[in-house]
Amino acid sequence: MKIFRYSDVGLVTPLRDGMNLVAKEFVAAQDPANPGVLVLSQFAGAANELTSALIVNPYDRMT
Repeated sequence: MKIFRYSDVGLVTPLRDGMNLVAKEFVAAQDPANPGVLVLSQFAGAANELTSALIVNPYDRMT
């Protein structure tokens, strides 16, 4: 998906989730020469696998 390829930031912050494929699609679509940053909710199922992402708590306004 071109929109993921040219995005500098992917923001995937569900409050509850099973296995969020959007986060994995964002990572897979990135340009290796200029990858974006994935901001991922700790409650996303993919957070256990995508440990290089910036993991956040969507309930915490200070992070």
